Amino acid sequence: MDNVTPFDIRAPFFDEDTDEKFDEDAPSRYRDEIIAQFERSAEGVALATSGQELHWADTFVEFVMQYVGAGLPDLDPDEFDGLIFEEIPRKVSVEASEASAIIAELRAFWNFLGRAYLLENAPGFVAALDDEAAVRLERELANPENYGPAKSMFMQGLNRGFDMSTEEGIQAWFSQHNRELGFAPPMNLSSADSSSGLGAMSLKKRSEKDRNRSRIARASRKRNGRK
Repeated sequence: MDNVTPFDIRAPFFDEDTDEKFDEDAPSRYRDEIIAQFERSAEGVALATSGQELHWADTFVEFVMQYVGAGLPDLDPDEFDGLIFEEIPRKVSVEASEASAIIAELRAFWNFLGRAYLLENAPGFVAALDDEAAVRLERELANPENYGPAKSMFMQGLNRGFDMSTEEGIQAWFSQHNRELGFAPPMNLSSADSSSGLGAMSLKKRSEKDRNRSRIARASRKRNGRK
């Protein structure tokens, strides 16, 4: 394992004897450590050297923490498929042309996990992240029917020519949108559903680490109950 520091990738977020002892900081530490290791790994360095900016693996792990509430070794094929082809198109405000880059980084990430940690689910996920997956993801990203409300609002502003990479541009679009609807007060950014994608416009910015902790706890309890 190159540049891999001691880290228990299989460590539970709950005490093994009782699911009431939940370490609230564990998901954030888990995510930060595994992403840092990926960025230092041969797979991550090779991708960065090719000119691709690394941030999609971080987004994926964030989604695992938010919507699955378990560690990467426990991710199953249905959850994996749903995160990539349902949650990313619904939540992430990004051009459909980025699909190939997303799939390439996730493939490198799972190659790293399979090599460094011998995760049993890694080979299957790597095989699933092929050219057909990139085509499928591009199609899902381009389909407005997949958008959540916040992403739909974001994409409308982008298509209208507003700079949606800045808070000023977002506020300008909200104000214009509300004027067109006949609403006097402009919509405030904080009133948008940050969990639906506006807070992670291009997913190059991290959302708050503590967001959705209660969701992680509930999801983890449900998973523990299934075992």
